[in-house]
Amino acid sequence: MKLADLSTGPDWVVYVGFIIFAVLSIVLISGHGSWLISGYNTASKEEKAKYNEKKLCRTMGIGMSVIAILLLIMGVFENILPAFFVYIALGIILADVVIIIVLGNTIVSAKYCYATHESRLHQNDRCKRFALCLVLTVRFRSLAPWGKLFQLFI
Repeated sequence: MKLADLSTGPDWVVYVGFIIFAVLSIVLISGHGSWLISGYNTASKEEKAKYNEKKLCRTMGIGMSVIAILLLIMGVFENILPAFFVYIALGIILADVVIIIVLGNTIVSAKYCYATHESRLHQNDRCKRFALCLVLTVRFRSLAPWGKLFQLFI
């Protein structure tokens, strides 16, 4: 049994669904569709400040594009795909939704972005301190009379 045997309506419905999802995902990926995200559009300014709006839009847009591509595959290959592909598609959509929810609450949150930025600052500080120690060590070694002994440790 093929996927086409299960469909009872016209084929253009799947393509219209694909076009709608594709347009919405493009709007979200570009970072301009925050008003489309349920819950974020009705949140207060303090609540919105907890999230990085561009990353949230991109995350939602990528998730929607996965669903759009899945719809396109199902529409184009409905005469080739077996009927159980519906269950595979449903599993992919559910996994996509779970991933979007997890990413929306972790990586997109401003706390995570701030923590990542802080760790980068600490890494830069460590690199600067190491470079300073290296320069001072080379300088000290060249000035010290016992520089040959110190040279063994570098």
